[in-house]
Amino acid sequence: MKVFGAFFAAAVVFFVLTFAPFKTANGLEDLPLPEWVMLSPTLVLLGAGVMAALIVMVVDLIRDRSAHRQ
Repeated sequence: MKVFGAFFAAAVVFFVLTFAPFKTANGLEDLPLPEWVMLSPTLVLLGAGVMAALIVMVVDLIRDRSAHRQ
């Protein structure tokens, strides 16, 4: 969970840095690019965090299983 948490924190920072300059009291200003393009770094980081967390969990499960066999 620490691995995913680090990626999640980075994704939140990217999200805030991407959309904060366009936030006004009345809502969002017109964005210079489509939303999906501006959300790409955040989504990539979240996806990488999920993949890294899954890899870490699988490696831990394999290590635990091999440790119990000995």
